[in-house]
Amino acid sequence: MGVGKVVGCGVIAAVLLPLSVALFLVVGLLAFIQSFPSPELVAAATDHLVGGESWAVHGGDQRGGNSFGSLASYASEVAAASERFGVDPRLVMAVMRQESGGNPYATSAVGAAGLMQLMPATFASMGYDPSRIYEPSLNIEAGTRYLSSTLAAFGGDVYWAVAAYNAGGGQARWLKDTYGYVPASFAGGETFRFVHSVLTFLEGA
Repeated sequence: MGVGKVVGCGVIAAVLLPLSVALFLVVGLLAFIQSFPSPELVAAATDHLVGGESWAVHGGDQRGGNSFGSLASYASEVAAASERFGVDPRLVMAVMRQESGGNPYATSAVGAAGLMQLMPATFASMGYDPSRIYEPSLNIEAGTRYLSSTLAAFGGDVYWAVAAYNAGGGQARWLKDTYGYVPASFAGGETFRFVHSVLTFLEGA
């Protein structure tokens, strides 16, 4: 083989080798990136975990660890509290689902705690020991009792009882008297979304 051919082959190899390495790296990088779920898939999965249409919102049982538990695992507590305070157990489940997703240790930014997301002051005002607010049976009992009071305050109207559970009786009364419904703009849309989610789930329960 002549010197020119050797040099030519060497030049070609010197050019092609880096290109092939670069192509390999690019293909590998693309495969790596594609191995991650899309933002849409992540959002859909998160929505299913936090607000899916099943009472078994999260896989693990919170009673035995720190993962969210199944709402259905609290059926006996809900049934007992519902019978005691005369509240539809499906409504209690719907509120619990929206409030905590079945996590008995859920704590909001403002301090609402437990499965039914009760404020410690509200829990204490009903005669419960605030230090026991995270106990599922007591939290469900107190939450159902409070829900019973909002139903009574609004003549059994579930829409306004649920709004009052979220926003407070005074605010719900003002909204009812002023608008006749919960505006989407009220409180940043929180109460509107809460009522809509609870009632939508209740209809399918």
